[in-house]
Amino acid sequence: MTVLPLWHKPAVPLPFRVRPVRGETTLSFVFRLAAANELVRPTTLLRSIGHPDNTSPDRFMVLKNWDVQLNLAARQRLAIFAGIPLKQLARSLPMPGPRRDAIDPATPSLHFAGVSSHTRTHCPRCIAQIPGAPVIRVYSSAAEGYCRRHQLWLGECAAQPPVNLSSAPEIAKAIHRRDKLFRSDEDPDWISSHVNTAQDIMIAWRRNPDPLLHRRLTRRWNAREDAVNAVNHAPQLLPTRLLVLPETVILAEILIDPTWRRRIGLAELVHEQRPFYLHIAHRLGFLGWTAGLHTDNDPLRRWVDQHRAQHRHTYRFTYRHHTPAR
Repeated sequence: MTVLPLWHKPAVPLPFRVRPVRGETTLSFVFRLAAANELVRPTTLLRSIGHPDNTSPDRFMVLKNWDVQLNLAARQRLAIFAGIPLKQLARSLPMPGPRRDAIDPATPSLHFAGVSSHTRTHCPRCIAQIPGAPVIRVYSSAAEGYCRRHQLWLGECAAQPPVNLSSAPEIAKAIHRRDKLFRSDEDPDWISSHVNTAQDIMIAWRRNPDPLLHRRLTRRWNAREDAVNAVNHAPQLLPTRLLVLPETVILAEILIDPTWRRRIGLAELVHEQRPFYLHIAHRLGFLGWTAGLHTDNDPLRRWVDQHRAQHRHTYRFTYRHHTPAR
């Protein structure tokens, strides 16, 4: 009597479903689905999904920061076992496919790969509320870096411990405003480039502050850092880009504002640029003195010069023809 391999048997929905976590690794989800259905060996479900083509799976693979890559046939079987349509499942699980498909695409296949540098643990407080407190691994690039429910910044890799941001609500608001910015334009890469520019400017001001111009900013950043350290059991290293995020978002909103971009693009003389610097000083809570922003070594001034050099002629043309331009 011939015994069929598990992946040859018809796939049927399992009795209990598991809700996938956004950005979760495929292996993490499969093991949680197996545990919810009380399978003694989670690898049984793996072998039912497809044929392992490069190594024999074991129950400790999630802890070892491995993930499984599925071809289309295997993904379809996983969706059936999970009781979730494949398109809906793919909205939460990145499910990276194998670099090379099986010789026979109709054969469901599994390929295992190490992903330690790309993944981290899901919010520990969210995990604690799930029966059994399972291990949940997520891809840093696909998962939320901030847990709004528990006000935890989760970092971007396993080496970074979660940071409690409950004492700095302005950072949480800035995260929301930044995400809203990304959704506000048809070209998120263009928005992202200006957010990165604003971030670089803020980090430069944080590391090399002007004693007079940045005095209020420095005090605010120091107070924010002290407040975050005070609510964490052990002082956590708060990345500078997260510390200055509220001011980064404010500056990014100004840098992408079409009115200010046009005014700066047409401003030939320094005194014509002064309203732009005054507006930034007002939004960021500077002192009224803004002469330091005009110096050649200031990163904001360098952005202004670069913007004018790149778009001067464009704005002159569009200004005459009354057509909008970035």
